[in-house]
Amino acid sequence: MLLNIIKGPTCFQDIRTVDGIICATYKETCYFLGLLDGDNEWNEVLKEAATWSNAPQLRELYVTILLFCEVSEPKTLWEEHWQNLSDDIQYRQRRRLGIEGLCLAEDEIQNYSLYEFEQILKRGNRSLKEFPGIPFPDMTHLEDIGNRMIMEEQNYDTCTLTQESNHLQRGLNVEQKQIYDTIIQSAYRQEGGVFFVYGSGGTGKTYLWRALISKLRSENSIVLVVASSGIASLLVPGGRTTHSRFKIPFALNEYSCCNIDQGSDLAHLIKKASLVIWDEALMAHIHAFEVVDRTFRDIMQLRDPSSMEKVFGGKLVVLGGDFRQVLPVVKKVNQADFIDASINKSSAIWPHCIVFKLETNMRLLQSSNEEEKRQLTEFSNWVLHVGDGKLPAIAKEGEDEPMWINIPDDLLIKAGEVSIEEMVECVYLDLLQEYTNPTYLQQRAILASKNDLVDKINDQILKMILGEEKVYKSANRVCPLTRTGVNVEALYPTEFLNTLQLPGIPNHELKLKVGCLVILLRNIDHSRGLCNGTRLIIVTRLEKRVIQAKVITGTHVGKKVPISRVEMSPSDTVAIHLKAEAISSKTMFCNDNK
Repeated sequence: MLLNIIKGPTCFQDIRTVDGIICATYKETCYFLGLLDGDNEWNEVLKEAATWSNAPQLRELYVTILLFCEVSEPKTLWEEHWQNLSDDIQYRQRRRLGIEGLCLAEDEIQNYSLYEFEQILKRGNRSLKEFPGIPFPDMTHLEDIGNRMIMEEQNYDTCTLTQESNHLQRGLNVEQKQIYDTIIQSAYRQEGGVFFVYGSGGTGKTYLWRALISKLRSENSIVLVVASSGIASLLVPGGRTTHSRFKIPFALNEYSCCNIDQGSDLAHLIKKASLVIWDEALMAHIHAFEVVDRTFRDIMQLRDPSSMEKVFGGKLVVLGGDFRQVLPVVKKVNQADFIDASINKSSAIWPHCIVFKLETNMRLLQSSNEEEKRQLTEFSNWVLHVGDGKLPAIAKEGEDEPMWINIPDDLLIKAGEVSIEEMVECVYLDLLQEYTNPTYLQQRAILASKNDLVDKINDQILKMILGEEKVYKSANRVCPLTRTGVNVEALYPTEFLNTLQLPGIPNHELKLKVGCLVILLRNIDHSRGLCNGTRLIIVTRLEKRVIQAKVITGTHVGKKVPISRVEMSPSDTVAIHLKAEAISSKTMFCNDNK
């Protein structure tokens, strides 16, 4: 492995030398370079981050490592780093109790620190009890703070929310106002019911959610806001993904149920909720809605036995989405099957649903330039016609069914007319002066359908950004045993694994510079705005095993976070392994013309 990385060694000692330091063994050198994973990796991550992170940031990083990095000895990692992780505990207790000279014993500091970890893990419905060896905090020494989830959902500044609610109400158009009044009155009367708000992009669904949320929360009512994707959930205050909030299992079927115990904090929170808003609902599978429906009925029946006969247990639920956009993703099925997986095919829920429609595009009304407004209107209408299937379709040669549409020439850049360099300069005008400006980066993006083109564009932009480039390499491995018991580690060497480019997985080499833009590929911590799709800027730090970045999208814009390497694997591991085996078999057994 080292011979593939170390350039121009003249002796064995050169191979074991990194940044002027001679390592004792080749294995230690590999760990130092990040070519092997293991607990030493996470030790070094925490050591590096401790030089510039504060204790709350270190605790968040430690939890990320526990959840995503397959730590073999969590207890050892805790014992080696607990002092840095608990560095602020005594100071915080002094401020909370008002005792300037307070001195806590080591076991008391550790207990408070473990309590902080438990609170962080609870945000993702996890617990320290899942990690053998790490002590669980002694709750008898801590103040009983009641139901944490209810306190979080009521911990809002009602005066500020009242002002925001009044401002948002004045901005509602006629369509939005009708929906707003209907839902608010239903919440006041505690009638329950299911509403679906159907509208294309720009018609003000998010604005309507904010108006409803601020109104009810200003009156100390509980509103649970969820979305089918992490990025969508960050667009509304207090949003969460549906899976994390309601503990929906990932392997769904018609008999599944949410993992919520009767009498738990989450069950009490659902009982007290006045409104549930589910944004981008059409992306979720029909079984997800039916799972939540069954769970709500089961929870609410203890308060009212008739709730078992009411959709969502009699809770007020508002769904939102656009049927022209992404429907549920169902693998290896035809068009009819994934349409059948949509919420409007649910016989238990959809017949009880009242549908509202938003048609006024509010984005068009914000433009004061008549020519710009005309162009935006034409484009908006064209997009709607595409979604509604109103454009004439054509069939390519050899195809029976017309499935293709013509895109207007003014929306196309024909092949060979513009190079990648020219496209980058056109989209990112004055890049060298503005690439650290979050507002500038929020308003620009280049989308591509294939990763090869994405890599070319990224390389071009990275060359334009000033500063030293740092290359991070992945530590790749295969699952040791297949279902047939064959040891595949010997079949696929590390060099081969490093060449694979898999969907949803970064390439072996990741090139970064301070000031460059990055995007997360998995949900790390929703409460900090770190979701699949979150965009960040690399700031000040590019250490060996951890980077410091600043969030530029969602509701956590400007927040600095440390990010370490985490464990990732393809979503369809078996299929990829079989594909690799097929390639190997073809190489070994092909002969003549076969």
